[in-house]
Amino acid sequence: MLTLGLPLAVYAQNVGIGVAIPQATLHVGGAASTLRVDGLGGNGTRVLTTDGTGVLGSQAQPTLGISSQTLTLTSGTSTSSVTLPPGPAGPQGPQGPQGPTGATGATGATGATGPQGPSGALGRYGDGSAGALTISSGQTLDLSASLGSLPSGANLQFTTITVLGSLIVPSGTVLRCTGNATISGAITVVAGAVGGQAVAAGVALGPPSGLAGGTGLSALTAAGLPIAGSLGGGAGLRSVASGNSGATAAAGLHCYAAAT
Repeated sequence: MLTLGLPLAVYAQNVGIGVAIPQATLHVGGAASTLRVDGLGGNGTRVLTTDGTGVLGSQAQPTLGISSQTLTLTSGTSTSSVTLPPGPAGPQGPQGPQGPTGATGATGATGATGPQGPSGALGRYGDGSAGALTISSGQTLDLSASLGSLPSGANLQFTTITVLGSLIVPSGTVLRCTGNATISGAITVVAGAVGGQAVAAGVALGPPSGLAGGTGLSALTAAGLPIAGSLGGGAGLRSVASGNSGATAAAGLHCYAAAT
């Protein structure tokens, strides 16, 4: 005995539920009608399957996974994967904003020493390479004829100069020291220009003659002379009538001290 809660219509070989004239072997009518088969249930959403004999079954809904360039399809207990080839490179994007300044790098190695530069304002005081010049009290050092008594020969670049005795130098001598120059003794400068029939003018503007004296430099010009040379300001005129006697002249001594 078959009891249905829904209107059931049987038409020829077709069975209809909720429909007067079934159009298929089993026809369930109504827009909100449902069909439940307990044997097709399971966990989650299922998809309906059929085997080769037409028996209905169900399995879990297939899932599609994407990882990098690999697609993985899982359907029931079956899994298949396919790796896609890389696509073409896209266009270069716009340049991003400038990043923060990085940390300061380590200091590089010291480079080679450069060439010696020109002498500066202290060059006139020498380099002190001749050491200290000391003339003790009661001692005489004569440099007008020989330099053999100096520790460095013709090198006159001292660290200090101390003259307590007597120092004799030729005209135009230049002494330099990087430290103090202490002079409490006597310094004698030997003449560098001797008068005669041919008179040396030295740094003067003109030598003397039989009718007039020589023409010297102005005070301002003389003050700007760095070194006058061995002839200095020249010599006086000598004549035969005076027994070839006349004045001699010396440039004097130049002494540059960096301290006092």
